[in-house]
Amino acid sequence: MSAGTSIPYHLRPNKAVERGLFIQSLRKINKYINISDYRYIGFGGPFLEDFKALHHELKIADMICIEINNNVRLRQQFNKPLSCINFPDKTYSATDFIKEHDFEKESITWLDYVSFQDLSTQLSDVSMLLGKLCHGDIFKVTLNANSANLGSVDDQSKLMEYRLEKFKELVTAEFEPHGLSEDSMLSKVFPQTLLKALHRAVAKGMVSSSELDAVPLSAFVYEDGQKMLTATGIVLEKNRKDEFFEKTHIAAWPYFSCDWKEPKNITLPALSARERLLVEQMLPGGTYEEIRASLGFYIGLRESDAKEQMENFMSYYRSFPWFGKVAL
Repeated sequence: MSAGTSIPYHLRPNKAVERGLFIQSLRKINKYINISDYRYIGFGGPFLEDFKALHHELKIADMICIEINNNVRLRQQFNKPLSCINFPDKTYSATDFIKEHDFEKESITWLDYVSFQDLSTQLSDVSMLLGKLCHGDIFKVTLNANSANLGSVDDQSKLMEYRLEKFKELVTAEFEPHGLSEDSMLSKVFPQTLLKALHRAVAKGMVSSSELDAVPLSAFVYEDGQKMLTATGIVLEKNRKDEFFEKTHIAAWPYFSCDWKEPKNITLPALSARERLLVEQMLPGGTYEEIRASLGFYIGLRESDAKEQMENFMSYYRSFPWFGKVAL
């Protein structure tokens, strides 16, 4: 939980975009049910940024912060920005918290993992969580999607074969996606592979409930140093799903993912203020080719990657934060 806290939020703009899109989805769900009445449960990191954002944007005033590292917990309590953030009376792993918490109130639970080697435990946590959720409960899971964490070998022709075997060991047969191949371990494909494993974990958690469905809402991949996969869904009574979609209109949201088959990429280019101002002056109508010609260069090491990231920026620029120095 605390392992990812070494990277401050001002250096994680892509995560900030993803968080903004999460808030957008919650605003749509708010048309169906009052989100401000929910309890938010998540990992806070030392600065509790997500807690602040969800309170300020959605007026959620019942929050629980889970933390396994006692020193980080003490730092969280020191930095606590809101009186409505509650800390359990002891440190908790996500596994232990999910086991002990009864989820009696409508909740938004965000399991924001950083470690890669604990993937099997993380997927088990997801299954256990889904087995305890009720109609209207929202869940979000963030997983490390960097396939390089599977390791390497001297013979590069055997690299994908090696990583495939390591991945199978890591997820265990319980969550192993169907149809795995060596290509499933390629860097650009791996987040999709991981999403399939997550989908299996969610489905396993719902097995005991005949009246509820876990409905996918969104899935994104982004990179701020490490490539991360994040997916959001909601638990609904099967006979109330049509009502949910009719009231929220979330299926018309450009970032809606009805099946979690392929996450949308929101890794954006690193732009100077001058570059960004020029690009935004050409949006929303400008094309990549027009922007490239106006700049006179591409942003990045390879133009193929630069084109993809700039096109991502063109899709998400309204959610992309501005960062700057502030004197206090």
